[in-house]
Amino acid sequence: MAKEIRTEHFPLILHKTHSLRLRSKLEGPAWEDCQYVYNMLKQSPLGHAISKHVTIYPELLQEFWWNEETVYSGTNMWIQSQVMGFTIILNEETLRDALRLGDDPDTTFFPREILEETLKDIGYRTPNVLRQISMSGFIQPFQYLVTQLSVCFSKKIGHFIELSYKMMEVVHVVVQEKPYNFSKFLMRNLKSNMHTRQPF
Repeated sequence: MAKEIRTEHFPLILHKTHSLRLRSKLEGPAWEDCQYVYNMLKQSPLGHAISKHVTIYPELLQEFWWNEETVYSGTNMWIQSQVMGFTIILNEETLRDALRLGDDPDTTFFPREILEETLKDIGYRTPNVLRQISMSGFIQPFQYLVTQLSVCFSKKIGHFIELSYKMMEVVHVVVQEKPYNFSKFLMRNLKSNMHTRQPF
């Protein structure tokens, strides 16, 4: 028997298209200050992933998440689902190919000390935060950078007032031009959302 699809489980149901793209049509002095950050993002390994316009079909998205099954084989993990009778497999490799991510499979973690050095480098004003990093602590260009990355890649839904140290890894990678396994980062977030039924 097919499972009932309950729309309250899927906050993206009202999104006709992928609206989390990199914003580029901004005006005024603030945008002039952000221009070099925008160019930095476009030239980073995330350039394609955050600028590609994607049409979302809510019914297919619902079906994918409702039928999903997490599969483990050794240290590997992937998500398998049935959509319109087709088997869909989502893993690091498919994410890497679809989003054209420039991954380094061996780099998945940065110590907090290194991330706090990057915070200082980009002028973060209140670095003595134990768990979360306040968006208001960034100067305008990097506030734009952090907001764009959070909207595109964070698993949060709603306002982005704080930044976790895990999301700060992505900021660090873009700013310092360091290698990183973005696909593993995304799969890790997908896995953490399995039980909440929130599509990430």
